Amino acid sequence: MFDKTLLARFGREPETATAALVRELGAFAGLPEQLSRVWLTPHAPGKWSPAETTEHVIKVGVGMSKTLHLLRLGAPLPLETRTSGTLLGGRAQAPAFSQPGPPQPWGVLKPRWLEMQSRLLNEVDQTHSWSGRTRFHPYFGDLDALGWVQAAALHVAHHRRQLGAA
Repeated sequence: MFDKTLLARFGREPETATAALVRELGAFAGLPEQLSRVWLTPHAPGKWSPAETTEHVIKVGVGMSKTLHLLRLGAPLPLETRTSGTLLGGRAQAPAFSQPGPPQPWGVLKPRWLEMQSRLLNEVDQTHSWSGRTRFHPYFGDLDALGWVQAAALHVAHHRRQLGAA
């Protein structure tokens, strides 16, 4: 598990965490155009291409929007397996649900990106209770809604920096 203090870098209040998420999503969205020449090519052997990284970010963003929705509903949360994430060489490994398929052109991924971004930010906007209810995160443990928004911003920022180095 990672130390939750990593999440605080993205804001300790809902407004600052939301602003960080919006900022990171905006910065990430500008990368596909910049990376068009290498979009389908992994930047190193055994690594993902920018297209695969983007699909992964989309899948995780959709999952996080679903989690925020569940936390916001107030209904009993579905039973879940509390399985900690896997580290390989100290690096978090993507859960199976978030693994990308074969690299796809940005034209194919862009509608999914826009839908994920809209869905995630809509759930954030509709969230009014930021603490109390929690859901398990494989690398940070139990997180409330604020923690999930912070984790979403961290995740996007992490992969944005990766792609910036591509």
